[in-house]
Amino acid sequence: SAYVTGERRLGEASLGLAFGYAHHDQDSFYEGNVYKAKQNQGYLGANLKAPLAGGVWSVLADWRYEDLRSQASLPDGTPANGLDNYTFRVPGLGIGTNYAFFDDALEAALNLRWEHHNVYGNQFAPRANLLWRHNEYASSRLSSGIGYRAPTSYFEQDHGILETIVIKNETSGVEKSTNLMYTFDYQDEDWKVLANAHVTRLTNLAYLDVGSTESVLHSAGEAVRVKGADVQVGYQFTKAISGSVGLERVFYDFPVGTLAFARPDRRAYL
Repeated sequence: SAYVTGERRLGEASLGLAFGYAHHDQDSFYEGNVYKAKQNQGYLGANLKAPLAGGVWSVLADWRYEDLRSQASLPDGTPANGLDNYTFRVPGLGIGTNYAFFDDALEAALNLRWEHHNVYGNQFAPRANLLWRHNEYASSRLSSGIGYRAPTSYFEQDHGILETIVIKNETSGVEKSTNLMYTFDYQDEDWKVLANAHVTRLTNLAYLDVGSTESVLHSAGEAVRVKGADVQVGYQFTKAISGSVGLERVFYDFPVGTLAFARPDRRAYL
């Protein structure tokens, strides 16, 4: 993989360019099934940022592509080549603004992004972000937004993909997520505290209904909801020694069969 960026000043404005490319190879087997895949991903984008009307505005234009080509075989040698192939081409435009208020104590950011997906059509992704600085050590951030993902099937989550020779895509559209998150951050010379609380609602979540010769990719008829909170506390004992502890709790509410993978709901770490 490779990622290259560049920036040029244009008076008070700045022009940024970015290029990225990634290639992935997968060679897997599972109970006699064999699956091999090659994936290519690319990105080309340009953005212009400039002060305007008391704030900072930015505009963005980019183009992304993603291809997957696979070969597979069942234990009896039956080929299942190309069963999950896809070709995505996605041009996009975006606009954003950032304003500061109350002597920079409050920072507000708004962003709107449009994309045209070659398979799923036009998509809009708005996002809002508010940052309040309580003092020089502590701040609170409230953010909310809508995003989307083109539904695909993944071998890592669905081993059953190798038990079939055809996958039909009968999804009703893209997967959409709406989320709200609050973050509290505190840092001084000795202590670091980071706490988060979030709520996410997923609609049209794709899941694979595995059959003996034909599997079908469906969209869930009900929304999936995920709520959670976590906190991390760190302390600098000396210049060379520091320690931290963290706790996380997540609550899942989803239709049966849609989240067919491990869902840890409690975590603690040092």
